Amino acid sequence: YEARCTKLAKELQAMPGAKYVAKDSGFASVPNYADSIPHPISLEGVLNRIQGKGSGDVKKYTYLNDFALEVRRVFGNFIRYNWLAHPETVKLRKEALKVLFKFEQFWYELHQEVEMVTPGMYFKQPLPELKWGLQAFDDVVKVKVGEK
Repeated sequence: YEARCTKLAKELQAMPGAKYVAKDSGFASVPNYADSIPHPISLEGVLNRIQGKGSGDVKKYTYLNDFALEVRRVFGNFIRYNWLAHPETVKLRKEALKVLFKFEQFWYELHQEVEMVTPGMYFKQPLPELKWGLQAFDDVVKVKVGEK
């Protein structure tokens, strides 16, 4: 499944809505990004981990769920940082969500295929992923409510 995940990551990088999350180098030029986003990751970083090119403690993915978590984190970070209701950020979020939707379609198909061939073999329970997603949503709600 490594080849399919690599192909998908490259396809996502090439989509217009992913231009701000495609490469690691984009984070350095964004003001206060490191202060707002505790776990920055780009599609380039995801691709490096698929291919085992991570640095330091970053290793190749063990489970397919880990791959999915990282892709969702890429877009979760983008949405968290660009949460304002300014027309330009709303447009950027919509474009990024189109890319995320493409990923979710692929993920659903892959999950169905793997479960038919080898039930339970490549997927662990998604509790950490769900917890992270709920925490990100909760953080956004707190910021919006606190600023009104």
